[in-house]
Amino acid sequence: MFLIATVFIIISFFVIRNVLDIYNVFEEKRSQEIRTEDLQTKNLVREYEQAAGAASMQSNANRSAQDYLFNFSSFLRNTRDARMLYLFAYSNSTTAKYSVVLGNFLNDNVNATISATNSDPVTAQFVLADRRNATAEFIFLGNGTVELNLTYTVRNEVRKDLLNITVQSPRLFMTLFTDITLEGNNIIVRHKDIYNRTWYAP
Repeated sequence: MFLIATVFIIISFFVIRNVLDIYNVFEEKRSQEIRTEDLQTKNLVREYEQAAGAASMQSNANRSAQDYLFNFSSFLRNTRDARMLYLFAYSNSTTAKYSVVLGNFLNDNVNATISATNSDPVTAQFVLADRRNATAEFIFLGNGTVELNLTYTVRNEVRKDLLNITVQSPRLFMTLFTDITLEGNNIIVRHKDIYNRTWYAP
């Protein structure tokens, strides 16, 4: 009896060890998939930054940003299970104005409010269907820091973000905010980022 019990114990040990090894393999595979999705999301953030930077160098930066960011977002939605919201703010400070482009690719309608300090008007409202963007224009009232408070509602969830931009003539500025979510292999990765660039007017 003792010998039979010993055999069963040994067999049970090897069975349990094999089950645990299989579990570890699945866990490692899952971890690799999560890291891959995270890296892909960060790569997309950098692609948005490059698109915004290229747009800011065009003669009509606001129009170029609308086109570049919209086309890139449409491409992502057509090829990946991705949801994005972006905000692009740009100013040639010699005009005393700055524009804000808001793009919705969240696969749902978005109600958004942008509140701006040191600006006129102080707020702008956006009601955007999916795959749409819109532009609001502000006048800054003096050199200094402008706080852009973005509040938007999607799927009954209220999200809030704060962007600080520095207005100082004769410099130009651009600010890009991205909120990107990727889904794949039952994995959801969300990444938010703010990219700023300031340079002197020629």
